[in-house]
Amino acid sequence: SPLRLVWEPEGARSNFWLNTVVASSPEAAARVLKALNAAGFGSRPLWAPAHLQPMYASSPRDELPVTERLWKTSVNLPSSANLTDDEVRAVAETARRAAA
Repeated sequence: SPLRLVWEPEGARSNFWLNTVVASSPEAAARVLKALNAAGFGSRPLWAPAHLQPMYASSPRDELPVTERLWKTSVNLPSSANLTDDEVRAVAETARRAAA
């Protein structure tokens, strides 16, 4: 599948405040983000990792390739208790089409 929904790890319970999908590539994530926002569904990229923030430039660090890959391939979906079922379906379909 071109998109994978980030789900609860075993032994944990999410409040589902923030729903995130991981695309197969940074380019696919960019298409999903652009399509959702163009359709009026506010979505955003994952926050930039802390180790890449300018204020931490001189801090000790290690390579974090998984963190950086997830940052480039993840999209936060609209999350609201006010979303209708039709809107949820439209978000999912818009994201799926864009990621393909």
